[in-house]
Amino acid sequence: MSVPVYDIIELDSNKGRSGYLKCDIQAGTVVASDINVVNYPNKRYTSNTCHNCMKFTNENLSFMCPGCNMKFYCSEKCGSIHQISHSTVCNAYNALKSTSNSIDSDTYSIICYVIEVVCLKLSNQNEKYESLFKQTNKGITLTIEEKNACQLALDLLVSSISMVNDKLMEFCNILWIEDIISKDKCCGFAIMLPPKTRFSHISNNANNASNNSNNEEGLDIADCIRGYGVFPELALFNHSCIPTAARWDVDGTNGFNQLIGSLRALYDLPAGSEITLSYVPLEWCYADRQEYLYESYGFKCDCDRCIVEAQYEVYNAEEEESNNNNNSNNNNENEDMND
Repeated sequence: MSVPVYDIIELDSNKGRSGYLKCDIQAGTVVASDINVVNYPNKRYTSNTCHNCMKFTNENLSFMCPGCNMKFYCSEKCGSIHQISHSTVCNAYNALKSTSNSIDSDTYSIICYVIEVVCLKLSNQNEKYESLFKQTNKGITLTIEEKNACQLALDLLVSSISMVNDKLMEFCNILWIEDIISKDKCCGFAIMLPPKTRFSHISNNANNASNNSNNEEGLDIADCIRGYGVFPELALFNHSCIPTAARWDVDGTNGFNQLIGSLRALYDLPAGSEITLSYVPLEWCYADRQEYLYESYGFKCDCDRCIVEAQYEVYNAEEEESNNNNNSNNNNENEDMND
């Protein structure tokens, strides 16, 4: 299932999710690789993304599951591969279809992920299923909205699958669902749109924004995500706002019938360097990065970049306070002169 390149990485069990280089490497070197265990498209691109290999097309895909009409494929081969296991949860997607218009994208994604993990269990894909539980979810908490989505997922599964498959109720309950969702927050990765499509999307959005003075929100990064994939092996590495590696994905476009993720070094690295990834977009400001990391992963980043930018935040806050005090004093002096 996995294709790790651990001959150049040493995992540090004492530090949790972390890995260090055993030797010097050059920029672009693949340091780890993994085949996705679970994947599901963004609600917006359901009919444009192959549900097996995650290949994206600008046109609607012509192959789909005849049972639920919710699963789309780039080829008959991908459809045949996916249908072997999908048949166990097809009824659940039928049930989801009837409610999909009334739920938001985040809730939709959570329900899809739960259904896909149930699919692994019911279709006896034990190696993939067990790999989801390698990671600790310590420090991960679910929001009220996520817990509500978990309950919706449970209700949908019970109503659509339990009547035809008694095995579901042996493991599926609200605590189990909340556990796998918290682990997904550790192991899940956003799969972005292909570069040309993404850049075109950004360009079109910028043009629309310039033509519409009322559009103040700009590009929503969620619109550039084609779907999500879970790579347990790639989730072993710590976060940094100045990462030493980044993820590259290989999808069905390259002739594969599965999604493969790999980590490549961003620059030349000496032996002993820690392999780190950024869990947030690098262009985000210090405050936004800290807020997201704490709310999503339960920690505050103290990488070198954050230490420097934290000092800027303090300096800017002090300068703003000083300017406000000066303005206040000037206003008081003007009032005294007028009196």
